[in-house]
Amino acid sequence: MEHTRGYGGLTVDPNGKILGGQLCAWGDRLSWLKGEKIRSGIEDELTMIRERLPALAEKTWNRDSQETPDAFRAAYEKTDLLLTQISPSFKE
Repeated sequence: MEHTRGYGGLTVDPNGKILGGQLCAWGDRLSWLKGEKIRSGIEDELTMIRERLPALAEKTWNRDSQETPDAFRAAYEKTDLLLTQISPSFKE
């Protein structure tokens, strides 16, 4: 059985089932903020997650994707605009 070598020597069966993915936000942009500035720090952290989550999903559930970075970015911008329109909490 062929395995893919990953981070730290971890091997993964390329035909195995994916259980999930993880994207961490450590709050490092928030720790030094006080008072009113904490809201902008939270928005910055949310923006970072929002920008990285589609790539995590694409590579986790579609590992063999041959999509170019430019094509991925174009698709991301289109769906991100839709998210902004349907969710007021995501407006910048």
